[in-house]
Amino acid sequence: QLLVAHCARDTPQFHEEGAWALANLSADVRNAIPIVEAGALPVLFALVNSDSASVQLQATWVFANLSVVDELKAQIGAHDGFVEALYAGLERTAHAPDAHRALRLQTIRTLANLAVDVSNRHRVASGLQTAKDTLVRSNRDDIA
Repeated sequence: QLLVAHCARDTPQFHEEGAWALANLSADVRNAIPIVEAGALPVLFALVNSDSASVQLQATWVFANLSVVDELKAQIGAHDGFVEALYAGLERTAHAPDAHRALRLQTIRTLANLAVDVSNRHRVASGLQTAKDTLVRSNRDDIA
């Protein structure tokens, strides 16, 4: 709960540090449910839309890790506007510098993990073609 509170503080440095710590903890799936039970999801949903690319990266990385857990896939994917925010982030970073490569990769990882759950398939599929077209048009070597 302390890390979640750290993420919710009102400065990008706290957002990034807290989300970074949660990303590290969430790499171990045994920590996923306790992270969610500590109230992390609403804070992380907000951080995915941060103005800071590094904050977006850390929050998306947490979601990529959490979305591996079957019990969490539907809950994460059903959050209003979340899948759309992920696709918007892909479109924003398609022509961006290489610094955004990790963010694109974690976003794609999150979407792939969420799509495994039948309740998320339509939501994930609805933005897939537009995102694919945008990424292909970007002519970036790191997108295949």
